Amino acid sequence: MESLESFGKSDTIIQEKFTKPSGEVIERVYYKGRMVGEGGFAQCYEFTNMEIHKVYAAKIINKAVLKNKQVRHKVTL
Repeated sequence: MESLESFGKSDTIIQEKFTKPSGEVIERVYYKGRMVGEGGFAQCYEFTNMEIHKVYAAKIINKAVLKNKQVRHKVTL
């Protein structure tokens, strides 16, 4: 796994931790990269899995925006 020190202070490291139904705890670490795009209520960023160096796209939605019923419906489609 690549060292977290190799990234600058302005970079964002995201940790994901979840428990499988078997009880096994899984922890993954991602580096949040550049913004890929944005729309009316969300932004899309590159995220790189630090362990396997696979790049993903993730849509970030502000929770406050989800108070609007129409936006919630649009997101769940």
